[in-house]
Amino acid sequence: MRFVTNKNNAIIKIILVIFSPLMKFLFKTPIDGAQTQLNLCYIPFNEFVSGAYYSDCKITKVKEDVNDMKKVLESMKLTVNEIKKRFIDTKIFDILNGIFDKD
Repeated sequence: MRFVTNKNNAIIKIILVIFSPLMKFLFKTPIDGAQTQLNLCYIPFNEFVSGAYYSDCKITKVKEDVNDMKKVLESMKLTVNEIKKRFIDTKIFDILNGIFDKD
């Protein structure tokens, strides 16, 4: 069993060495990810646009799918069903599914 674990660790290390340069371009660091929130904390109140979507320290257009309530509710229902699989007491999820089923 120990041999398999060591082999898996070696494979993971190889994968990290190969893909770590790509990860810098595909993912943000924690500092980069927090920049927009920190920027919003420090901008003057009269420059803040309430209800706007901010990304990379500037106002950005929201994707159209976000405003499609049918897609939003379907996504939420799928999420609840996936989370439900990991819980023993699922009563709260049955209540949530009842909310999603109402049109």
